[in-house]
Amino acid sequence: MTSVITDVGKDIIIKELWEPIKRHVRYFIYCKRYVNELKTCLEDLERIKKDREEMTTQARRGGKDPTNELKHWFEKTEQVEAENKRSAADVGEQKRCFTWLSELGSRYRLGKEAVRKKAEVDELLQKKFENMFLTAPIPGIEELAAAGIRSFESTLLAANQIVDALGDPGIHMIGIHGMGGVGKTTLAKYVMIQLKEKSMFDEVVMVTVSQNQSVVRIQEEMAESLGKILIILDDMWGRLELSEVGIPEDDERCKIILTSRSLEVCNSMKSQKNVLLGVLSEDDSWKLFEKNTQSIARDVASECRGLPLAIVTIGRALIRKSKTDWEAALDQLRANVPENIHDLERMFKRLKVSYDLLEGEETKSCFLLCSMFGEDVEIDVEDLTMYAMGEKFLKRVYSLQEARDRVKFLVNKLKASCLLLEGRSENYVKMHDVIRDMAIYIASDKKEGCLSKVCSGNQCWNEADDLKECRRLSILGEYNNTIILPEEPPECSQIHTLVLEEIKNIPDNFFEKMTSLRVLHLRNIRMSRLPASMSHLTNLRTLLIDDCDDLNDISILGDQINLEVFRLGDTALEELPESIGKLINLRYLAPLFNNRGTGKQIRIPPNVMSNMSQLEEFHMNCCVTPWEVTEGGPGKSYILEEILALTKLVALTICLGDIEYVKATRHMEFKGNLERFSIHISQNPSWFYKDSRLMNLDLRGSHLPRWVIMLLGKTDALILKFNFPPFGWHGLWW
Repeated sequence: MTSVITDVGKDIIIKELWEPIKRHVRYFIYCKRYVNELKTCLEDLERIKKDREEMTTQARRGGKDPTNELKHWFEKTEQVEAENKRSAADVGEQKRCFTWLSELGSRYRLGKEAVRKKAEVDELLQKKFENMFLTAPIPGIEELAAAGIRSFESTLLAANQIVDALGDPGIHMIGIHGMGGVGKTTLAKYVMIQLKEKSMFDEVVMVTVSQNQSVVRIQEEMAESLGKILIILDDMWGRLELSEVGIPEDDERCKIILTSRSLEVCNSMKSQKNVLLGVLSEDDSWKLFEKNTQSIARDVASECRGLPLAIVTIGRALIRKSKTDWEAALDQLRANVPENIHDLERMFKRLKVSYDLLEGEETKSCFLLCSMFGEDVEIDVEDLTMYAMGEKFLKRVYSLQEARDRVKFLVNKLKASCLLLEGRSENYVKMHDVIRDMAIYIASDKKEGCLSKVCSGNQCWNEADDLKECRRLSILGEYNNTIILPEEPPECSQIHTLVLEEIKNIPDNFFEKMTSLRVLHLRNIRMSRLPASMSHLTNLRTLLIDDCDDLNDISILGDQINLEVFRLGDTALEELPESIGKLINLRYLAPLFNNRGTGKQIRIPPNVMSNMSQLEEFHMNCCVTPWEVTEGGPGKSYILEEILALTKLVALTICLGDIEYVKATRHMEFKGNLERFSIHISQNPSWFYKDSRLMNLDLRGSHLPRWVIMLLGKTDALILKFNFPPFGWHGLWW
């Protein structure tokens, strides 16, 4: 009997032990199966999520809101997706470190984790709802006041403009526009409260239009109201035909406020008064943030740059967090692409809607290019044009001026969408820091097909693996904190646009593996000559060199025969090398030297300009030596003759020093058709004049060449300095 009990006991014990052992063994054996099952479940979850998002959109069109239960399901789904995204990245990192022994443990952990996560996903997949949507009540003044609306200086100023406009009998439609997250909806609600207190309207209706423009509730309110009514159309993305939703455009008892991220939408609705809502001041930003204050909080608030959506999002994310968490958040914000703040990623997705709705890939490419520039800098639209020329994303553009006009058009569209801000003049724009971070976030997404990195300091080299697929790279140093590049050439075979700023030196072999490079911008680099490896850049189209004060040797550039745009600003060069004459495809040449105004002249060797038959623009902001020196004095004026013979030249900036230097060309004419020019035949060039057609002539009684006389008819601004010859005006040979 004892042996029987013992045998039975053994069977029970073995059975009880074997089940958990078997389960754990399965984690290892069936790891791949479990991972694939999880992947399939996640794909199913993504499809269901998209379906429910579409259902939510349709419900909101009918005046309904999602239940709290559905909102919680969306939040949980996003958390699960984000967690699996991070896990996938960790697995990829681990695979690079696998050994035969470590792989056993990793397969076990991976299989176990896949089973656990699949259970979470299954729960979300099987979730059923009795009610997914509820009829949304029209918000009343009590609800809005309870929502904690804060009034700040910029909000009050804009609100006063709107209320004043509503009191004008000649104004029936007012547009509020501004970048995403700046507080347009909050402003509209604030105005709504003010109007109810003033009893200016019998009914005030606020409807969220978004990208779906079926507004049933407006018709219901219009039908019921007998008095004056104000309709607030919030979050408009396109023109809405008012007659289709029962709003008569000529009804004097009805006035309309609309909010949009785009000024173009306001204009398309024929709004009579448009109010731009800007970002908060630094003090108001802090007031919005101070409820969660810590000693480091003001720095975090400052990084939000006055954008209320960013301030509130980050403030909520950091509630009851430790000082270490605050410091980590600050580092992430300064790193441009915060990856570990879930709410911030959601904020970027909200802002990204403005990008997604941009019309045309050209506009999107132009927007992403703006993120290549440093934080808080004013972006030169001319630089954007040169980048675009090199990247070749402008379609059906056949000249530099057409490219310039197209980029200005794209920039204006981006400004109208509040994705770019006004700069100090029409030639400059700015990008709000949070919008720039969002642009970097978009550009760094492989799904967008435009992988881009913007690095400060030496952080790029800590993420060298990311550079292998990088297509745009901007490495930005800081003043007196220059970057040291690696001695080994980086693996950047896919890169086509590269910006280097504040670099200590560029190693000779740095460009060896960048054969796809099309655009290169070097700014404030400490080097006396260009690196030898630039000979590998045979696909280079645009080369911009600025503020490289020690640079005195650029002879290596003769190998870049496909170069079309070349700007050379502020270097130690005293003459252009003969090898520049090999750049037969150049369309834009601008040697801009730092010794302007000193009277020093720059020499251009013979047969350099004459080889550039495709040249459309030549700009030089110091005096060029325009003659070939021969024994006994000035001889043939080859430089000027070569320039006059360029058939495609349409823009010219040049100083020739003295009228005596151009005598040999007095019977010559321009072969090209100059449209813009700044020509100085004078020892005192007037560079401060910005006229597009300027002539500065120091005549001293000499005859005027024929080509000068012909240009005088096109001149918008003329500066004359001369001594009358004894025989009067006739001696000037007009």
